[in-house]
Amino acid sequence: MTKILIIEDDLYKSSAISQYLQEELGIDTIACRESLASGVFEVLDNPDYDIILLDMSMSTYDITDKDPAGGIPESFAGEDFLAQMELLGYEIPIIVVTQYDTFGAGDDSFPLKTLDSKLSNKHPDIYKGSIFFRSTSNEWKTLLKDKLFEVLK
Repeated sequence: MTKILIIEDDLYKSSAISQYLQEELGIDTIACRESLASGVFEVLDNPDYDIILLDMSMSTYDITDKDPAGGIPESFAGEDFLAQMELLGYEIPIIVVTQYDTFGAGDDSFPLKTLDSKLSNKHPDIYKGSIFFRSTSNEWKTLLKDKLFEVLK
């Protein structure tokens, strides 16, 4: 039985991914967390995930009544998560699923392909690639299915 953790702050996106995993791939053990902190705490509490699907840009903390903003939105929270997993010694494979095909701003912006290469070089043991999620296309589903079968074989 495959156990997947989705760390994603966009509820539509996490729901679409969960639904696809359940209905099309038959994966029924899925947990979702909405921030960098809740994702890290989930792994600390339950380190037996087979794979993590990770958003790159998300809030540092979950939205609560005390903090309706959910901490600070962080463009590279996913990269922080990868670094924390390595620092803590976890070897769970991680795939980034992002809605952005460009990161940064202005002259400092770079494409997803560059981020993918950077993360592959920095985290070769746990980082297994990226997928561009676009709600108007089903291409992400094929890419995710292929990547999951490659990583979980």
